[in-house]
Parts: sequence; structure tokens; C-alpha cells
Amino acid sequence: MTSHTNVSLQAASVLPSLRASMHSSDLAVNFHLIKPCNMKCKFCFATYDDIPNTESKSFYSFENHAKIIQEVAMLPRVSKITFVGGEPTLVTWLPELVKLAHDEGLTTMMVTNGSRLRHAPDYLDKFDGTLEWIGLSVDSIISETNSRAGRVERKNSTAFGLDDYLAIHEQIDCAGIRFKLNTVVHSGNHTEDMGVLIAQTLPERWKIFQALPVKGQNDRHIANYVVTKGQFEAYVERHKYCKSITRVVPENNDAMTSSYLMIDPLGRFFENTEGTHKYSSQITEVGASSAFREIRFSEKKFNARDGRWNWK
Repeated sequence: MTSHTNVSLQAASVLPSLRASMHSSDLAVNFHLIKPCNMKCKFCFATYDDIPNTESKSFYSFENHAKIIQEVAMLPRVSKITFVGGEPTLVTWLPELVKLAHDEGLTTMMVTNGSRLRHAPDYLDKFDGTLEWIGLSVDSIISETNSRAGRVERKNSTAFGLDDYLAIHEQIDCAGIRFKLNTVVHSGNHTEDMGVLIAQTLPERWKIFQALPVKGQNDRHIANYVVTKGQFEAYVERHKYCKSITRVVPENNDAMTSSYLMIDPLGRFFENTEGTHKYSSQITEVGASSAFREIRFSEKKFNARDGRWNWK
């Protein structure tokens, strides 16, 4: 078992009043708002197949989401919240949640597959300046590659390509929202080059993830999509020229383990230390500080994967 440096957020010495000047040294939380997604990526490590649909639907409400955000905002060392899923844009009250987090003093980010933005050009207007960052999930600029991997809209079987992602970025740019890219390297895209997209969109950060097997999440297909450490490193090396354009942040399987503060669609902190999800009690029941103490989080690994950066 890997050793971990456990962090107690409750005991953190950074005062909330100093938060505004301490963003580059603070922690971030990823809030997985919703289990459903309108795409079906076969390598996805956040499917929440281990959560019964009846439970997720029962918990799913603006009130519960809002309470969690307020709890997170009271954690002294947390200064950023990222709304993820599933697909977060499926949450009808997402703009209200983002505004709440923004008003609570948190830096706000959303990670999306971009489908809502592609089909509803005015969608970002709903956030009225309270959404500060968008992380766009793009694994390939070749639609056929995305289609084979399941990054396809369920409703109309459409897979995006370069032109689609450029159009989505234009909307983000016009809305004045800061931009980063997320890419999962898998067996279907590990020989490809993303340089054209990087050069034309100029993301401030590019996170490159190695496809991660997680028991209970992607057991059905992941064996067909894993890549070796060497294949992942070759992908990163191929894109080293992009370092003159953006901050390239590669994360192999080890770097991704135990280094994220995550909340699941039932409002529980969770960790993946042992290759599967382990959950805390619900934050709405015991509070964020108590729930956090039930899971393991390695601040050392958080730092090692460039988890601290100046998002403000």
C-alpha cells in the first residue's frame, strides 16, 4: 500500500480572510454533480456505475448541491471548485450553483465535453461572468477516433472533430472565460498529434491523463483502452513542442491516484487509493470537515502533479 501524507483541512492554518491572496498555494475540489452523461466514453473512470440510479436521483437537487458548495467554501484551504460529472451541463441549475460558489469566494471551473456549447451558442450567457474557467475534454481532433472510443453523443451518434472543437473554443473565448484542455490518452489515440488544436486555441493549461482503470467504474471496456507507461510517455514527448504554447501537465496512473479532492453525485468525498472508489459519509449529513477526515488524500502527490497553480 502506498504511504500518504494525510491533510486535515479543518486544522489548516490559512485563514479564510487571506484566501484572496493565497490562491496559488490553496487546494481545489472537484464536485461530480451528476451521474448521467450524454456521451459514452468506454474508458471513463467516473461512471458511478456502483451508485444505484434510485439513490442518485433521490439526492439530486439544487438544495443538496447548494449545501455542499457552502460547506466546501468554509474549508479554510479550498479556494477553487470544479464542476464535473457525468456531464455537468445536464444540470439545469448549474448557472445558479456556479454563481453561488463565485459569491462564496471560490474560483469556479467547469469541465465539459462541449456538446451543450456546440448546440446552444448562447448557453454561456447564463453564467453572467461568474464562470471563470472551462476545461474542455478533447481526446482527439479526429471524429472517427472519438467515435470508436465512445466519445459520441448518445442522442444523435455524433462525434466531434477539429472544426467542432474550434467552434466551441470560439464561444468560450467570446464569453471571456479562461480556457484549459483535458485529454485522456488511450489505445485509440496514443499515436496522434493534437498540435493543431493547441496552436489554434492557446489553452492556458493542457492536462494529459493516462487512461486509468478503476474497479466499479470502467471494468467493462477499459482493458481495450489502457496504454503502457512507455506509450503514454511517448505521447507526452511527441507534444513537447507545445510547451512553448501552453503549460503541459502530464498525469500517469500513479500521479492520478490519491491526489484529488473529489465529491461524488451523492455528496460524499471519495478517493481511489486502492484502485476503486472509497466514499465518506454524506457532506449534507456530517459536514465537509468531518467527511473529509474519512478519506485519504496525499498533499505530496497533489503538489507533485502540479495541483497548485495560480488559477486566480
